[in-house]
Amino acid sequence: MKMRINKAYNLLQYFLSLFVRQAAFSKEGPCILIACHDTNRYAKCNGKWFSPILEPMAEYYRRLGIKIIHLSYPPTFDSFTKVYGDSIYINRSLFCMKIIKMIELLIFGQHVSEIRFNKRMASVYKKIITITSPRIILSITTPVSMANAAHDLAIPLIEPHHGMNTKPDRDLMIEMKFGIPELDLPNIFLSFDETTQETLRSIFQGQSTRSLLMPHPWHVEALRTESKLISNTNSQRSSNIFATGKSLFLVTLAWGYDGELDYLCNIIPNGILHPSIERAIAMTPKNIMWLMRLHPIQLKDKAYRHHRDYVYELPKRFNNVDVDIANSLPLPLLLQRCCGHISMMSGVCGEAALMGVPSLMLCPTLKPGGVLEGCYSEFSSEVVTFGNLVAEEIAAWVVAHAENVALNKYRAVNDQKLFENQLDKLLDGSLV
Repeated sequence: MKMRINKAYNLLQYFLSLFVRQAAFSKEGPCILIACHDTNRYAKCNGKWFSPILEPMAEYYRRLGIKIIHLSYPPTFDSFTKVYGDSIYINRSLFCMKIIKMIELLIFGQHVSEIRFNKRMASVYKKIITITSPRIILSITTPVSMANAAHDLAIPLIEPHHGMNTKPDRDLMIEMKFGIPELDLPNIFLSFDETTQETLRSIFQGQSTRSLLMPHPWHVEALRTESKLISNTNSQRSSNIFATGKSLFLVTLAWGYDGELDYLCNIIPNGILHPSIERAIAMTPKNIMWLMRLHPIQLKDKAYRHHRDYVYELPKRFNNVDVDIANSLPLPLLLQRCCGHISMMSGVCGEAALMGVPSLMLCPTLKPGGVLEGCYSEFSSEVVTFGNLVAEEIAAWVVAHAENVALNKYRAVNDQKLFENQLDKLLDGSLV
């Protein structure tokens, strides 16, 4: 029943996307094409959404005098008035292609209709690339059709790898993402930690696809005092919480527990927040503040409105919970102030580890014999603790870490100069 509802909802999404407004774009001088999905834009500046991974790179290239053109992978609902830097949309193209694909599915079957669909979408991306003539394309979760188009036109395609501390023996998405022909992959993947870099190197050994290690763009941007992306409003609002002297603990909610992934079903009764965490919140003393941060998909996708409503009601039930600052302030700036990080499971533990912030991972699938056994095994027990969904144990861990002072290797591992040097290499084409 739920699958049918999801299919009906997706069809409605495609239809509604036809009415999203877009701005006109023009090609004036050298440019870089920045492409991503709505859910990749989960940070806000002056009321406009942007990708905290792609936009810091775009800002650097802007300072070099290079024009940035954004492309929204369809379907998108962030109209140009809500996207930082405007965007090109191809919602109508996708809608038409989907209709044709449905017809061909009945005639030729799944395999042939998928091939034809990708070819037609590739022609759409080819047209955009030809008109804009970018020096490089920066893309997240790149569709196969975009990769095909970029390769055909010999335009370097670069994709920041989603997530940190990726290991081939424990990431369920590795084979699905990389086990495809080279022409369906970007030219270069960017990694933001050594574990992921070694994984990507081993995967691409003997192939033309390459990987490049660089500092995390959002962490670097957070250090720039002149950054245009860090909202002063958010900083002012957060000062009220930071000035209280309370011990702050960041809780990052995880996606996938509400029926999306079979192996995560029936772990969280409401699919949003486990009751043991809520009971732990009630048990902790007044000097502890819980910052509840939604997953980007929960924050942006219209299908997760009930998740957002539930989380934003928590401060009404608990006077030691904040939601607004937790979801508006950049993650690096939050972690700087936190004593600890808690999640069912989250790649944020890698970013927290870089700053000396310990994490408590609670998902049963991480335990011995679980489908995700081995996740985060590269971290010491001081950095990542595998806990149980027991309120008393969670509260005890929080109290024990309430006086934690972050080692804060922040500036050491996120060097601005190294970041800029790597971006220069991407631009000069020497890595392709």
